[in-house]
Amino acid sequence: MKRDSILAILKNTVGERRMPHVLGTEEECLRLAARFGLSETETETLQLAALLHDITKSFSRDEHLAVLRRVGVDPAVLFLPSEKTWHAVTGALYAKEAFPTLVNDAVLTAIRYHTTGRASMSLLEKLLYLADYIEPTRTFHDCVQLRQFFYDTMASENHPEAVLTKTLILSFDMTIRDLVRLRCPIHPDTVAARNDLLSKEG
Repeated sequence: MKRDSILAILKNTVGERRMPHVLGTEEECLRLAARFGLSETETETLQLAALLHDITKSFSRDEHLAVLRRVGVDPAVLFLPSEKTWHAVTGALYAKEAFPTLVNDAVLTAIRYHTTGRASMSLLEKLLYLADYIEPTRTFHDCVQLRQFFYDTMASENHPEAVLTKTLILSFDMTIRDLVRLRCPIHPDTVAARNDLLSKEG
């Protein structure tokens, strides 16, 4: 992976203001990869997904739709009531288009579901989702609270996968609570992700 080349492109697409978050997510992913015993190849895959996860975050509505048209994807794939989730869909497609030799299916799906989650998430998808939420530059109350919960629980329990499941359920609880409070639509994938994790926890 040519990290410097990727960063050079990202500065033009993501912008300087969002780069600290991107680098923070990369840092958190590397930390999580070590904690969960990922192989070197898996770690590089997760790191690449972290670097590219917000590649279309700054796109306008028209730019998102242009990505879909360019690769022949029906705009119906987007959850239209929630534009904040669009960048996960278009980001995966744009990353594949921009880095065809680097972005494999694992990178693509990790980016695709890093905002909403989904049922039956892979470990890499879960780790990118969590890293995006708790990376060090995040100072929102829920981010700080989730970060503390995850690391405190990891320190006191010997089952990392179980701790990860508990943490992700809490993150979805927080997200859904805030969306309900703000009277915003809830992405169906988020509901499916929470229900799936609850069934596995039980």
